[in-house]
Amino acid sequence: MELSKLMANFIKASGVTFDRLIGIGSRPDWGKPTIEKYWIVPLLSGILKKPYAMVIEITSTGELTCEGEIKDGETVAIIDDVLTTGKSIINAAKYLREKYKNIKVSHAFTFLTRFPYKMGGLEGAKRKLLDYGIELHTIIDNVGLVNMLYKRRYLTSGQLQRVSKDEDLQGSLPVALKNPSWR
Repeated sequence: MELSKLMANFIKASGVTFDRLIGIGSRPDWGKPTIEKYWIVPLLSGILKKPYAMVIEITSTGELTCEGEIKDGETVAIIDDVLTTGKSIINAAKYLREKYKNIKVSHAFTFLTRFPYKMGGLEGAKRKLLDYGIELHTIIDNVGLVNMLYKRRYLTSGQLQRVSKDEDLQGSLPVALKNPSWR
């Protein structure tokens, strides 16, 4: 619930207006139940007093479907917990634009962006989504998270050295490694 409140405050502070939230989920097959790992979208719907629907990927076929009502002409905001490649958000936006007449999909919200640093990190992720007409709003990216955890002493210098070798962080050398005053 606390993460839902944090995201709701983040969305409100963004100033983005929309009619409906769109969550992203998956289901192994057409006859199986939807896998919703975080249930954040229904909670956000209640907090923000906005209806929601889910774009669901059928993982066995790669097809997309929608659970919930979406009205033609609505402006929707896509919610995803973590952006890694941007593929889920892009696929959901493409699906919505093809299926619903005059739908407006121009914003996506995530808790964390962990787009590989060698591909531009947070700015690379934002550019990639903008190519599809979607503005990305993220609470924090992986480099910022590592820096914050180190600064608050949740990571030791040794842990920071190991974490900075992660594929998604390679080349970023978190600020903490460059700034001895943080040690």
